[in-house]
Amino acid sequence: MGSRPKATPTFVTEDAEYFVPEVKPERVWSKQQEDIFSWFALTDGKHAHMMNDYEAPNLVVRARAGTGKTTTILEGVKRAPEDFILLTSFGRRIVNEMKTRNESGADVQTLHALGNTYIRRNWKGIRVVGDGRARQDWLTDQAVGIDVPRQIRNLISKLHTKGREMEPLTFTVDSLLDLAWRFDLVPDESWNEFNGPFVARGAHAAMTLAKKQIPTQQVGIDFADMIFLPLAHNLVAKDYELVVVDEAQDMTVSQLELAVRSCSGRICIVGDDRQAIYGFRGADSGALDRLKVELKAVELPLNVTYRCPQTVVAKAKVLVPDFVGASDRQGVVEQRAPGEVFTWGSGSKKTDHPGPHPGDFVLSRLNAPLVSVCLGLLRAGIPAFMAGRDIGKNLDDIIRKFKMSAVTPIEKLLEQLMRWEDKEIQKAAVNGRDDLIPAIQDRADTIRAFAENCNTVGNLIQHCQKVLVSEEDLPGGQYVLCSSVHKAKGLEADTVFFLVDTLYRRGRNQEEENIEYVGITRAKNRLVLVSNEFEENDYEDE
Repeated sequence: MGSRPKATPTFVTEDAEYFVPEVKPERVWSKQQEDIFSWFALTDGKHAHMMNDYEAPNLVVRARAGTGKTTTILEGVKRAPEDFILLTSFGRRIVNEMKTRNESGADVQTLHALGNTYIRRNWKGIRVVGDGRARQDWLTDQAVGIDVPRQIRNLISKLHTKGREMEPLTFTVDSLLDLAWRFDLVPDESWNEFNGPFVARGAHAAMTLAKKQIPTQQVGIDFADMIFLPLAHNLVAKDYELVVVDEAQDMTVSQLELAVRSCSGRICIVGDDRQAIYGFRGADSGALDRLKVELKAVELPLNVTYRCPQTVVAKAKVLVPDFVGASDRQGVVEQRAPGEVFTWGSGSKKTDHPGPHPGDFVLSRLNAPLVSVCLGLLRAGIPAFMAGRDIGKNLDDIIRKFKMSAVTPIEKLLEQLMRWEDKEIQKAAVNGRDDLIPAIQDRADTIRAFAENCNTVGNLIQHCQKVLVSEEDLPGGQYVLCSSVHKAKGLEADTVFFLVDTLYRRGRNQEEENIEYVGITRAKNRLVLVSNEFEENDYEDE
């Protein structure tokens, strides 16, 4: 257990240099971790009768926030007897962390990379050409023809790309139409017969074509094909005797199916059903329970957090009753008004101020409130970034849709934005998709927040480039990270400011409760709940 002793010079004489091993104390594992290790090693009495041919049951680990699941997985894999092992996860950030810490010799990769391996193995010379757009457009043109307006063909290309990644085996026209609504790919009424159902039928035809035809070297493949083609063309080989899937609740049914098909032996599914917050993009939020039944798996818990102090645990426990703290460390939970933490008085010292300092997080359910916070921190001389390079892409899409240039006055953009927002909300309401309205409003409000104090569209774009960073590639150094809860998942900070007014309270469902739980459990020591309900200077530690 732990790292191997490292030789360290301790003193030098005239004759020789002497070394003594730097012996680190042996790591003490919890009972829950030891139970999981026993499954990996097949040494526990419960599994002894299954030692022959490694015929152990599959495993589901329900791992709560900050419980050391990655550490536990990597240690367990070191004890497994299998020679061919795959470690995989939802995000590139987690996979890169596992690669860095992996000492077992297991293969660590994303499922897109795995799918691409099967494509290259079966079809020599097939690769991504350019950015993959050639493949998307070729499928669309073959499916609906080039006489369809370019704007509609662009929507069809985006929709069948989403469909190939999220629904490679179960796609229907109706399911694709639902995706079109979810990802803002439904044309407005001015296109007449080129409506949402037309786009869905075109995407269905394109996916049907991709399912039947082998891609060509000239057109190549795209990112979505890495999930779609191995499943649709049955290319997956059972290369691994043991497959370990981390963050399973964040994966689509298709991604999980790819992992299962690649396994010839045991499977370990790890995740937290209460951190399932990506249902809007097709994640299988019920993956743990579904796979437990389908794989006839045993379940082991990992619910003791080493991240959160007792006060934070108590806050999260209201939402997730089985959440337990490992230490007696109390930490701090505070309630404060926005003006108290996001405004610096002329006589106050920044070091004494209760607001965010470099190294802290500011979290929100929505993006728009983070913009003014991030820009305010920068004006106060405090380094800050906002997670979400995709927000800038959404802005670029809208600017192109409005046909505006960098020199366009900001007032013209805001006028057009208001008309766009009203039309999109009306379109969603008329079609019974009220669930989409908050996202439409947040998208418009985010642009308005960036546009504040800007004279032109070019100024707005500069604001975005200065502030926005990808959550997969956060810069080094000390700064305040302003982030949606979704983009902060998997991260932690000593102090977290949580804008609780941004949480959805009306029509609240399980995923909304999960978002609150994820936000709360990013805090390692101090959690500051920021709300207009808390008057300035009228707060109490809980």
